[in-house]
Amino acid sequence: MPLPVHWARSRAALAEAAADFVQDVLRQNPAPVIALPTGETPIGLYRALAERHRRQGLSFAAARFFNLDEYDGMPPDHPQS
Repeated sequence: MPLPVHWARSRAALAEAAADFVQDVLRQNPAPVIALPTGETPIGLYRALAERHRRQGLSFAAARFFNLDEYDGMPPDHPQS
């Protein structure tokens, strides 16, 4: 699946756009495998998805999520690791 590029005016707008994307994926395939980064980057996305779960019943029951932790060339003791 080709990944679209989206521009957002704020982190909140980006989080909502990313949540829209994940929600669309879940509607097309309720058991997807999704890789997400760790750290501060996806926090807004997680909040938006949790809110959709609470308000709309968005289910992640069959989905599998993997978090990427280390980046190439970043030592394990790096503060952002």
